Amino acid sequence: MRTWLVTGASSGIGEAIARELLNRGDSVVGVSRTRSPVTADKFRWYEYDLSSHQSCIELLEAWKGPNWQFNGMVAAGGMNDRQNSQRESVSMLDHFQVNCLGHVRLFEKALPYYFREDTTVLVVSSYLAKAGSAEYPAYSMSKAALELYFRSKSRLDPITYNVLYPGRVATKGNPRRMLSADDPNTFKEPCEVAPVAVWMLDQGLRGMTGQTIDLGR
Repeated sequence: MRTWLVTGASSGIGEAIARELLNRGDSVVGVSRTRSPVTADKFRWYEYDLSSHQSCIELLEAWKGPNWQFNGMVAAGGMNDRQNSQRESVSMLDHFQVNCLGHVRLFEKALPYYFREDTTVLVVSSYLAKAGSAEYPAYSMSKAALELYFRSKSRLDPITYNVLYPGRVATKGNPRRMLSADDPNTFKEPCEVAPVAVWMLDQGLRGMTGQTIDLGR
């Protein structure tokens, strides 16, 4: 039985991956700012605000009792503010705090104590991290930064990391909507993405690293 840490476990892709792991018998520790709707004997939820350093300290303090030993981490939590301009420095800072620094902070502090030696990380990212975006620059840059962090980390520590571009997924932050007639892409449900993510975690434990799977825009 394996134990996984999943950020963004309260909804969307993070919740779906947590459920997929639980369905096959693994244990999951889910963290998010709002309570996760997942209920299972092998699931534990902890509050964690990715934008808050203090929240990270409180989370690690809460972990001292159970003394978790994670096989890996799914970095699925994040934000993409579609209502306000992402070209403002405040917006960029907000996106970097949530999409990148919150994960980096948690992983750096927890790695020596709560992760096994053969740890793997799956970054649920976005094609925009590679292509860039004029409309959502803060989102694309912050996602790219997280990918680069784990690429660098894998050269310093014995971890593997892989990246998943899930494409358009219907979530609370990205609701299903009509696409233009010339747009070949479609919306997926989070549960359609989760099996691919779990497969990538397994491959990461077998040594696969630095690979990206793109499920389409």
